[in-house]
Amino acid sequence: MQGFYVDLLDQGILARFDPARGRFRTFLLACLRGHVSHTRDRENAQRRGGGRKHVAAEDVGDEAVDKGPSPEEAYDRAWALGLMERAFGRWRDRLTQADKGQWLPLVDLLEAHGLGNLPPVAEMAKRLGVTEAQVRHFLNREARTRLREDILAEVREGTASDTEAEEELRHLMTCLGRA
Repeated sequence: MQGFYVDLLDQGILARFDPARGRFRTFLLACLRGHVSHTRDRENAQRRGGGRKHVAAEDVGDEAVDKGPSPEEAYDRAWALGLMERAFGRWRDRLTQADKGQWLPLVDLLEAHGLGNLPPVAEMAKRLGVTEAQVRHFLNREARTRLREDILAEVREGTASDTEAEEELRHLMTCLGRA
């Protein structure tokens, strides 16, 4: 992956981005695909010949097959997690400025659980030393409204229109659903 970043900077690839032609994330994904393809071609060229024995795919056991995510899936996951991290950062800043810092441990808990599989409200209330009603109110008001605004703000920074932002938001939810 570091080679991709080096190529991106050394070859001036970022200067080729034109917002009128598409989203920045899509541009970067295309660049990553090209880098992976070129890297694979270079590695295969080095591997041909050289006295190495050819092994047929049928002779390789299932345990040797890499079942990891594709480069596109890894990129999408990193993009989605990075975006969510920035959105949570915005939300933390907003809470701190509004003198609601007592809720930051709950924000940490939400982020750690990826907004899903949260502990019971009673347990969260006990951890924070507040009532269950206060936790429910915070989750309904802050998490659903304010965090969504911060996520949308992050998505909009990488898009040119509200339509693109909505598409990116749907893609983000898909990526996080796979995570």
